[in-house]
Amino acid sequence: MIGPQELVGEWTIDRQVSDLRAGIVGEFTGTLRVSADGEGFRWYESGTLTWVDYTGPAERSLLLRRHDGSWWMCFADGRLFHPWQVGGEVVHPCAADLYRGWIEPNGPDEFTLTWDVTGPHKRQLIVSRMARVQAPDVSLASATSTPSMPTSLANTRNPAGSAANASAPVSTRGPLSV
Repeated sequence: MIGPQELVGEWTIDRQVSDLRAGIVGEFTGTLRVSADGEGFRWYESGTLTWVDYTGPAERSLLLRRHDGSWWMCFADGRLFHPWQVGGEVVHPCAADLYRGWIEPNGPDEFTLTWDVTGPHKRQLIVSRMARVQAPDVSLASATSTPSMPTSLANTRNPAGSAANASAPVSTRGPLSV
């Protein structure tokens, strides 16, 4: 099982985002950095998003926090996203759409996070593959400080004005968020 403590370190991300209604496939490639922050863990993604006519930088920040005795993935502003449950289904209602996800280990240094999104606004399949680049020194994993990371991503919106897709990277410097 991959608990939040085992996530600490640097990972590569290879994410494919498929809009099954429009027949569009995009990708995000980059880095995931997980670090202890004194209240739990910070999950920070940065890299390059390719979606339709846009190719450029994208990033997002999430949190792993204890809630009612279990670990939960939370948005940067602290709102609950989904339980951190490896090997089983997690569910996140997002307005009228429903995100059904699975966190699957592929060995001690790789895991896949898959989202099947259905509803009146979206029909997507999002598959993120993470592979460990570097595990931190054990003494650093328990540190309470963390490098400065953007935390203003929670209110990012896409050009259509809807809230940014919670399971895909958010572009903070480009014209599109997926």
